[in-house]
Amino acid sequence: MMPRAVGRGPFVLGGRALVALVVALLPATAMAQSGLRVTAALEFAQTYDDNLFPSPTALVRQSDFIYRIGPRLGLVYAGRTLNVRARYGRDAEAFGWRHELDSTRARQDAGLDVGWSPFRALKLDAGALYEDTTMARDLNVVTALETARLPAQRSSARASASLRLGGLTQLRAEEAFERQRTSGFAAVDTRIASIVLERTFGPLDNATMNFSRREFSAEGSVTRSHVLALGWSRRVMPRARFEIQAGPRLSNDGTVGAEVSVGVRGALRHGEVAFAYIQTEATAAGHLGRLAVQGVSASLRHQLSRGLRIGGGAGIFESREQRSEALVYHATAELERCGISPTTPSR
Repeated sequence: MMPRAVGRGPFVLGGRALVALVVALLPATAMAQSGLRVTAALEFAQTYDDNLFPSPTALVRQSDFIYRIGPRLGLVYAGRTLNVRARYGRDAEAFGWRHELDSTRARQDAGLDVGWSPFRALKLDAGALYEDTTMARDLNVVTALETARLPAQRSSARASASLRLGGLTQLRAEEAFERQRTSGFAAVDTRIASIVLERTFGPLDNATMNFSRREFSAEGSVTRSHVLALGWSRRVMPRARFEIQAGPRLSNDGTVGAEVSVGVRGALRHGEVAFAYIQTEATAAGHLGRLAVQGVSASLRHQLSRGLRIGGGAGIFESREQRSEALVYHATAELERCGISPTTPSR
């Protein structure tokens, strides 16, 4: 079944199949001192892409093999009250036939996460992430939309504070900001502030109540929405958990929608499997407004041997705005081989 698009919109796009072979080369881990760990690796990936130039008007798709190589650097500090994690990755990209698309900086990302717990009942967390890619669709994680081949950047920051109210209840306040830029389009900003009350009921059940305020802005236009969602999580089997969260969403333009998230995740003997359904609102690279999104997805990862893993997934996602919609079919398959990281003991 082919994807469809109705009405106008800078996105439309079709389904995409992607197969990748990933090899982590020269992994190394060093313990510089107690609690501090530095990691470095060189990663090589071979990918087949069947839709190099996504376009709603293209009659014939162009495909190619893509070869990526790049470093992965990391630093982790784990102390009694303070935890810090920093990471950086960069990829160069070469194409099998379309050499004009080759790039020494096809994508890069850098992240920092800090956690501080001055005493047992209080925990403070903060983080920042920067992503840069030559293919804007790499940033469309929620919608899976295939945007035209354009460079894009995304920067985000978050902060949260968690307070334990006894042994079974926790109150958490969160705030996050994200800015997404796509070449040829205005920047899109997203702000989300949330208050979450979480309660544990025995060894199997967990319940949450989440109130959030969202703000999407681009080119001077601002849309706000408020969501009140109730959630429940239960361990239905020794190695499987079921989660559901649902509630109403009210926007300042008068629209009312549902916020729904349903998932099942299970641990296998040598891997894991997951199924999910979402109904939410999000932004997408190359699009200036918020999108109403719903979709289903499934994924599987399996450890074939100590250094060899396979994985894959498939999903169907529908994105709508005022006068357009897009239906996307998405499938991936991956074979990953990792080396063993030697460790230098701390002195």
